[in-house]
Amino acid sequence: MTFLPLSSLSRLIITGKDRAKYLHNFCTNNIKELPSLKACEAFFCDVKARVIAHGYILAFDDSHEIWMLGGDEVGLLNHLNRYIITEDVAITSATEYTAAIAAIGEMSAQILLKGAVDAGAELLAPLSCARLQI
Repeated sequence: MTFLPLSSLSRLIITGKDRAKYLHNFCTNNIKELPSLKACEAFFCDVKARVIAHGYILAFDDSHEIWMLGGDEVGLLNHLNRYIITEDVAITSATEYTAAIAAIGEMSAQILLKGAVDAGAELLAPLSCARLQI
């Protein structure tokens, strides 16, 4: 198993009851139908359909998160915050206190999840996500 630090990871946290509908309107994937503990790839575009950012949206019961490798976090954060008018949505950056390491190898997921609390086989499915304490 090989470990690779992901030093250029950006992470935005989106909260509020309108968050799924709001994100759905700004990206290229169906976020309104994204179930909790699943993730999807998405591109974020401006009003002229130019790509602003690319990343993954992770759905949780209390929030959604956008994870981007590289990209323009400040530009996406400004773009998304610009259009919040009456929606119950709050978007904050969690990049400063987020660190990530990619574990690469055939058995990496099984090895990492072995010590995780409440980690089941569903976490090994593609595009599954969870908050774990390891």
